[in-house]
Amino acid sequence: MVFPEFSAGPNLYTFLSNRNFNASLFENVAFTAMQTLLIANCAWIYWRGIKGLQYNKLSSHAFLIGIAGDSGSGKSTLTKNLEQLFTPLYMAALCGDDMHKWQRGHAKWQEYTHLNPKGNELHKEMHYIAAMRQHVTIYRRHYDHNTGKFTDAIAIPPKPLMVMEGLHTFFLKPAREMLDLKIFMRPDDNLLLHWKIQRDIVKRGYSKEQVIASVVARQADAENYVKVQANTADIVFSFLPLVPFGDNLGELNYTPEVSLRVMLANRFYLDPMLDDISELYPDTVKHYYSGDNWQVIEFDHPITLDEIEQIGEKHVSGLQDFGLYAPAWCGGWEGLLQLIVAYTIFHDSTRFPEF
Repeated sequence: MVFPEFSAGPNLYTFLSNRNFNASLFENVAFTAMQTLLIANCAWIYWRGIKGLQYNKLSSHAFLIGIAGDSGSGKSTLTKNLEQLFTPLYMAALCGDDMHKWQRGHAKWQEYTHLNPKGNELHKEMHYIAAMRQHVTIYRRHYDHNTGKFTDAIAIPPKPLMVMEGLHTFFLKPAREMLDLKIFMRPDDNLLLHWKIQRDIVKRGYSKEQVIASVVARQADAENYVKVQANTADIVFSFLPLVPFGDNLGELNYTPEVSLRVMLANRFYLDPMLDDISELYPDTVKHYYSGDNWQVIEFDHPITLDEIEQIGEKHVSGLQDFGLYAPAWCGGWEGLLQLIVAYTIFHDSTRFPEF
């Protein structure tokens, strides 16, 4: 294609022609260069605006995280920390307690414990999961632990990241098949009891003896319906006490020192991040494989906030796709869990074959 000469005034075509340059060739080359830049610019916009979202699975459907575990295991703390990281603008969380069938004091709770699936609307929950997956606003009640009653249904608009946390989050197979990431909280039994006593004394007004009696009464249901979900999880977090509790069990002013054991499905590739952590804390991070499906990471030492921020900036760059250029990381163990979950969201080889 050759640009026509303008009829009035000097232009580049006549300027070049008057100096014995091949003006037609120059214009053709310039036009081709402009087309190439336009195509390259369109490709870049497509990759950042469309392909980038598909890469993170945030366009075709909401990214759904399921967090399960026994009562007092740390589900709500992890959920709160993830919401702090991703912000309420991009993440919404739903609590499984909202799906209890009956309010506090109902006679049916003499027949079932809260850990029994029959005491919860698990099939109705699947409809909520399916709707959230398709970016549909849902209307859902909330269980108020202060009153033991349900609130009126409220609208929960879709967000790119949705977290479901509860006792039976992926107990039913159809529900867990809709979740993109399944996390199970499995602290040491004595540590779990210690945390639960502290929580229920402070937040729910129970005595230590009442909490222990409740745990004993629910033990069978915990084993049969809650803890079995660890077998189908993608990540299992286990905090382990470094010394026996003794008389400190349940004491409000006692914070035990712990280590962290993480079991992950083999599809996650964490070596680059683990190498950097190991450089900061030599001989405190162990990484090995267990069977044909699991890899295990053991941390003997928490990580400071400054170090978590540095590692997060380097290895969790996908947060920028949310517009989060100054993410709110936590320090210590809570920050390490944030780091691992955020990293696995963006580094899952089954979702990203080109990885």
